[in-house]
Amino acid sequence: MSEASAETLIIAVAAMIEENNKAMLSDLSSMQLSLFLFCIKHLFITFLILIPICEFLGASSDYLLTGKERNSNQSTLSEDSEWLALIHQLPHDAQLEFRGELKGYIKCLKRQEEDTVEPLKKAK
Repeated sequence: MSEASAETLIIAVAAMIEENNKAMLSDLSSMQLSLFLFCIKHLFITFLILIPICEFLGASSDYLLTGKERNSNQSTLSEDSEWLALIHQLPHDAQLEFRGELKGYIKCLKRQEEDTVEPLKKAK
């Protein structure tokens, strides 16, 4: 969620609260409403600074919020892990060269798909 869309959401919630202020005041005391608005404002501020803090500390948001890392096996397929292991065995310069070659190959395949009437068959 971008900063602008999060801010729009907070503004919309605040506008709804203001519109329904009379009905809400009958259910909540003004002190409770103020506390609610204070919490929403501070949650929004926390949301805005969480990502920069994660980047600065080199930690995931999961770790900062729960104290536990998300199981990386869930997000990385075994085939992807195999590719990563192979690439990391190469020296850094060779990794960059391979990456460039791979990008060129993909670009060529896309161009071939656009030029041909029948698309290329994809591996199963």
